[in-house]
Amino acid sequence: MTRTRVAAPAALAAAVLAVALAPSSSPSPGPGPGRVAAGPSMQQLLDDAGRDGAPFDPALAALSCPIERGPVKEGSDADRYRVSTTVTATSVAYLVSRPKPSSYPNNNRLVPYERMTWQLTANLLQYKQESDGDVHLVVQDSAGHQMIAELPYSACVPASSHTYTPSTSWHYVRRTLVLKGLALFDPPHGQTGAAGNGIELHPVTAVTFH
Repeated sequence: MTRTRVAAPAALAAAVLAVALAPSSSPSPGPGPGRVAAGPSMQQLLDDAGRDGAPFDPALAALSCPIERGPVKEGSDADRYRVSTTVTATSVAYLVSRPKPSSYPNNNRLVPYERMTWQLTANLLQYKQESDGDVHLVVQDSAGHQMIAELPYSACVPASSHTYTPSTSWHYVRRTLVLKGLALFDPPHGQTGAAGNGIELHPVTAVTFH
C-alpha cells in the first residue's frame, strides 16, 4: 500500500484552529439619496449559472475570502479556539445524516459538529479548482452517499500550507483516500456533489491516498 501525503496538515491545522487568517470587511451602506444600489455580491458572482465551467480567476478569488460563512471556512471565526484537536473517526454516511441547520451563522460554529476534527475514509470521485480558488473534492462511500471536501485557496491560508495544484477542469478518478478536517454546514447553492444537509469537510487539513 502506497501512501502519499498531499496537504501539509500541521501548518494548516494550526492556522485553522488558532489564527485569524482573513480581515473582516465593513458593511456597505444601503442605497440612499444620490446612491446607486449595490450590484451582485461576490457570492452571487461565484455561484452564477456558469460556476462549474468558470475558469480560476486569482483576482476574483483574492477578493472572495471571506464570503458566505467565510470566517468559519477559513478559520478566523469567533469560535476557532473552541474547536477540539482530538481526531474523531467518522464516515460519510454519519456526517450526511446529521440534521440540517435552520440557520448559518457567519462568525460562529454550529455545535457540536463544527467544533470537532473529523477523519473519514472514502472514494474520491472527482476534483477541480473552482473559480474562487478552492480545491473542490467530491467523495463517496460504498453505499453511494456523497459529500464535498474542500482545500481553501492559498490566498486565504498561509502560503506554506497549500501544496496541492490541480487544474480548473473536473478530473474523474476512483481512488480511496483518508481525509482529515473540520465540518462545515454550507448553505445550498447548487454545489456539485453536495450532501442533502449541506455538510462538508471544509477545510481539509490532510489527505492520504491509498
